Amino acid sequence: MMSTRQQLESFYRFASEHAGLESGGISIDEIYAAWRSRHPQAEELRESLGALGEASAELDRGETGTSAEEVIADLYGRLGLVVDG
Repeated sequence: MMSTRQQLESFYRFASEHAGLESGGISIDEIYAAWRSRHPQAEELRESLGALGEASAELDRGETGTSAEEVIADLYGRLGLVVDG
C-alpha cells in the first residue's frame, strides 16, 4: 500500500501528464477519477474481488440474474412511465 506521500506524488505525476488536456474541458475531478481507477485502495479491491466471487458462484448455481429488459420494465413501472414497443 502506498503511503499518503507516495499517493500524492503519484497523483501529481498523473495530473501533470494530463494537464495539457485542460483545453479539452477535462476537470480536476475527472483527472482524479481517472487516477483513482488506476490506483484502487486495498479495500476497494477486496470488495470487487468479493463481488466477482459471488457472481461467479451464482453463475455456477445457474442463477443468471435479471435481464436488462426486465429491469427497465420494472423501473418504468415504478416511475409510472409507458414502455414503447
